[in-house]
Amino acid sequence: MQTSSSLAFANWLAQIIDPMFNVATLDRGASARNMAALLLNKFIAIPNSNYVTEDFSKHLLELDLDGESPVDDEFYSKLRAMIGQKQWLAVIIPSGIDVETDKVLCDPHLLEYLLKSGLNHRGVVIALDEAPQETTAILNIHPTLRTALNEAISWPGILVGVPGGDSVFFPLSSPGGMELDIDARLIWLFSRLNGEPDIHMGKLKIAYRAEFPEVFEHESACINILHLSDFNIGSKSANFRTQRVQDFLRSLIEELGENAKTVPVVTGNLMEGPGEQHMNAVRSFWTFLAQLGVEEPLLVLGSSDVRKDGNINENYLTAIGFPMAKVIWYDAEKIGLICVNSVVQGNLTNGSVNRSQLDEIEYELARKKNAKDFKLIAILHHHPIPHQKIHPQTDLFYAQIIGTDFKPTMPLEDADLFLGFLQKNSVCMVLHGHHHIPCFSVNEQNIPVIGCGSSIGHMSNTDGSIYFSVNIITINTITEKMSCRFFAYRKPEGGIIEPKWHEILYRTTI
Repeated sequence: MQTSSSLAFANWLAQIIDPMFNVATLDRGASARNMAALLLNKFIAIPNSNYVTEDFSKHLLELDLDGESPVDDEFYSKLRAMIGQKQWLAVIIPSGIDVETDKVLCDPHLLEYLLKSGLNHRGVVIALDEAPQETTAILNIHPTLRTALNEAISWPGILVGVPGGDSVFFPLSSPGGMELDIDARLIWLFSRLNGEPDIHMGKLKIAYRAEFPEVFEHESACINILHLSDFNIGSKSANFRTQRVQDFLRSLIEELGENAKTVPVVTGNLMEGPGEQHMNAVRSFWTFLAQLGVEEPLLVLGSSDVRKDGNINENYLTAIGFPMAKVIWYDAEKIGLICVNSVVQGNLTNGSVNRSQLDEIEYELARKKNAKDFKLIAILHHHPIPHQKIHPQTDLFYAQIIGTDFKPTMPLEDADLFLGFLQKNSVCMVLHGHHHIPCFSVNEQNIPVIGCGSSIGHMSNTDGSIYFSVNIITINTITEKMSCRFFAYRKPEGGIIEPKWHEILYRTTI
């Protein structure tokens, strides 16, 4: 059974053409045969294609695509030799949201049009057969594909990577743009890729930005929320893993770049317990978050941050500079973060909110001038709704990083009261922590509810490795798009030296 070209297919090709990537780790079974069949069909569908030599075409045709024979080393070696000699790999990525634009980019005649224009002799161009789904899971992500995922809020566009080198994403759409505009940007870009003897990705993006400034018009309106949870600082696990977590977060911030504001948000359980013994470690970690070159970090209290009655150690508040405001406003990006205390009444298992707290928040909302122009996001520790049904795309992701069946979660004690508050105040999203499982659902009012796994790490029952969980939520209030990326990063240890990067990508409008 053949598959359609997808982000996973692009990731597979990026791994093959990278001379530093060990192809011995690639799949050899049905998935690889499906990818090979798709590659063959794409190549032979291109009139007068110079991609495939006669020898390689014969090798592709001899693959047991419909049987059970594994894809062998010879296939991967020849594929790498053939594609790896090209100067670049380009992947045309539709938006998955803008239907009209996606019709243009998924048109099977688009690639033929580009190649007939003589734009195919230096590199390999892959056009996806269909737009990315609302939810997509990808395992073992190559850094080249991560470049496109970092720009998911700006799709559609073209990902261009040099084998074993740099990669850049070029957005294609602009407000009020037309099909002719997209054609012009495609032709300009591929003309440069094939017209210059040496490709310098950074210089090419500068030139593209100068030629098509309208494409980048609203990038400054984006804001990233670095969603973290359940560090349990002071525990044995945290003492052992904190340095590696910090290294991972630094590299993540560097990948996101400086174009958009980034706000670290911790949805509870920053500390192992409410006593004094872990205070210095908490203070040190909070200082690290504050000095990442991003916005001031935010914390909502979790069950291990407070005493059994829900009260908090005053020294803890001082150590982290706990924000007393109920709503944190980001005026330039038109975002308001609502901080909800779900441990205030001492229900530490399920959590609860009360009418009095919600009234205080509504008072703060009413005081804000033009609050109706802002997108509101609520953050709390406990689950506001039970997460039950996991999207089919995420099955492989959970099997890899958790290795156990996903069990339904329990909602807040007074969930109806809280959900009514969300609907009344047009809250567009909810972020939480608590159960150490990266997950998302949409409630009856179509509000995304997003949970973060354990950022200090969770041991997978599949391979015994530790996976750090971090979410990046990117919002553009002008284009009204949102992307949420659920990361699972494998911690190298005990002879496991190769880090792994798995991800669920969830995108929607808000």
